[in-house]
Amino acid sequence: MQRTLFHIFQNNPTGRELLLQSIDFCRKVGLKLAVYQPTETRCLMYLEQGEVITIDLNENYTQWPATAALHINELLRDAGIEFERFLPQHSTHDAMPDIPGEWAVMTCPRSMSETSRLGLGHIHNKVRSIVRHAPFSVLIPAPCFKPWSRVAAFYGGAAFGIQVVRLALSVADKARIPLTLYTHLDGLSGIDIEDELRKANLLQRFSAEDNWTIFPDGSFEENLWDVSHDALVVVGAADHSLVKDAVFGSRLETIQKTLSNPILVVGPECRESL
Repeated sequence: MQRTLFHIFQNNPTGRELLLQSIDFCRKVGLKLAVYQPTETRCLMYLEQGEVITIDLNENYTQWPATAALHINELLRDAGIEFERFLPQHSTHDAMPDIPGEWAVMTCPRSMSETSRLGLGHIHNKVRSIVRHAPFSVLIPAPCFKPWSRVAAFYGGAAFGIQVVRLALSVADKARIPLTLYTHLDGLSGIDIEDELRKANLLQRFSAEDNWTIFPDGSFEENLWDVSHDALVVVGAADHSLVKDAVFGSRLETIQKTLSNPILVVGPECRESL
């Protein structure tokens, strides 16, 4: 079965920008696209390990259904990718359609609920929950559509960091674009970080200075200046960062509030590859 990206459509200009980014991602990486036009503002996503996530949507997702269908068709008509209109087959509870969790990627804007804070400064709790439990990676789109022509991955060592690097390499190889690795040492040993890549047989991919940038000092936020404006950013949200909401992926939060790039997030339960 072809790998699929799952996208929930909202019928407004922002929704257009988000869908264009999902289309662009699928085209570059070779994924099928499944677009869901919701009729309800809540749905249940069932994950493989038995976790059930309630997804709350704001009214933008259900307004003007007649034009929503037209807008989806218009954007998909010349997309140049394989796609389907996703239709839920079951509802466990009234007005709460069931959504499967077997995707390769899911697109989640920073805020999905009207109760969330808007803008770049906060990832809503429902999106956090998806990142925390999902076996797939999560695409957090940029505020507006701009094609990306390179990949930027953040690597801090350890096994989970290797998983992030592997996913970033897969995206870059499939899209046939360059990848730059970024490491902020922050007290870590550069030698130890090299050893982890060597053990994973990945060090040879980052031997040149132009594809691995190491920051020995300076603040993490300040160093983000070096990340290209036209890059897809790949970053991990590790277990220890997800235990407490107050420190939910502190690096991830800094990245998404500082950069306007699209971000591909790898959660602690992510097992899917591209």
